[in-house]
Amino acid sequence: MNSVFAEGNQRTVQRLLRLRREALKDRVPRVAQRLHGIVLSLEGHTPPAIARLLKVHRSSVPLWIERWNDHGEEGLWEGQRPGRPVQLDAQQRE
Repeated sequence: MNSVFAEGNQRTVQRLLRLRREALKDRVPRVAQRLHGIVLSLEGHTPPAIARLLKVHRSSVPLWIERWNDHGEEGLWEGQRPGRPVQLDAQQRE
């Protein structure tokens, strides 16, 4: 392995681990889990192995990796959730 690549990869892993700690502190465990998954991927684990280690559905990890590749860290943050739109207004929800 190229030492320059390994060094850059290690810096990325360290940054992701720091972000993971912040996510846990900020009580966003799903973001922390995604960051952990990307770290495991960068360390050479396969998506099925990562899914088993993190106890998530096997289809989740490739989505995380795709978002990481396309958008970097921002691709792992919480965003819009798929699903049916809310039909109640704010008063009704209260």
